[in-house]
Parts: sequence; C-alpha cells; structure tokens
Amino acid sequence: MGKKPLSRKCLAVGIILLFIGTSIPAIAQETDKPLQTSKGDWFYVGGSGPGNYTRIQDAIDDASDGDTVFVYNGTYYEHITVNKQLTLIGIPSSSEDIPFIDSGDEITVLITADKCILDTFQIGSDWSFGMLLQSNGTIIRNCSVLKASSDIKLDHASHNVISNNIFRGN
Repeated sequence: MGKKPLSRKCLAVGIILLFIGTSIPAIAQETDKPLQTSKGDWFYVGGSGPGNYTRIQDAIDDASDGDTVFVYNGTYYEHITVNKQLTLIGIPSSSEDIPFIDSGDEITVLITADKCILDTFQIGSDWSFGMLLQSNGTIIRNCSVLKASSDIKLDHASHNVISNNIFRGN
C-alpha cells in the first residue's frame, strides 16, 4: 500500500511538469515585435553615404515591391507617391528631429499600393490633407501630420493601421 500512493504522486508530479514544460514556449513568445524591415533591397535618402538619393520619390521609383527606403533626417520638399509595396522608415538625428516631408499646396503622401509601412516622419501640407491612403493593409505609425486641415484621408481603403501618430496645427 505504501508504494501505490507514492507512484500516484510521482505520476501526478510528472503530468504537472509535462504541462508546465509545454506551456513555456508559448509564454516565451515575443508579444511586442520590433519593426521588421522587408527582405528586399535597401535604399537610402539623405545622409552622406555614397549612392544615397537626394529625393525620396527617386528612391521609390527605383525600388521594387518588398524593398525598404530609409530616409535620413532633413527637410524634403516634394510630393511622394508610393505605388509599390514598400517600407519607408525615417531615421531621426535625435528624438525630436525626424525627417520632414512638405509638398506645399498638394497632397504630401499618396499611398496606392497595399501593405506599405510609413514609420517616423513629419508630414506637412497646406492642402486639405497631408496623406491620402488608397490602399489596404497599410501601416502608418510614429508620424506627425502638421498644417493639413484633414490630416489623413482614406479612400476605398480597408484594414489599415494608424497608430502612435500626432496631428497638430490642423
């Protein structure tokens, strides 16, 4: 009778350890994933590296679906159209100095391709809105939209994520 309760206790402890062991990989999964760049080519705008572009649109035009465009801090006076599945990432020189795109009197950023990412930019426009999304599954994050009266317009767009952005002076 002494061995039977001991074997049941060992079996119970073994089952408990089995459940704990199988749940560890689920607990260890990363819940807040860092920004992932694409698996394509990388293009650089601004900065001092050899071959860096001076205009964001030129880098976009030369890029292909799945590429990443890194934009160094600076002011870029241009209208950009993202018509390919790209990731555009602003590279700040400090926490307050992030790349600034200003088109003046037209839409500053037009995104027509699906599943794009726009991260860490200041967008300025004297027009009615700074960004126009005509895309699905696009992510806009860590951006500031300035001066535009309507900020971001979504036109025939769905499943877009707009998070951690600032809208001011509008």
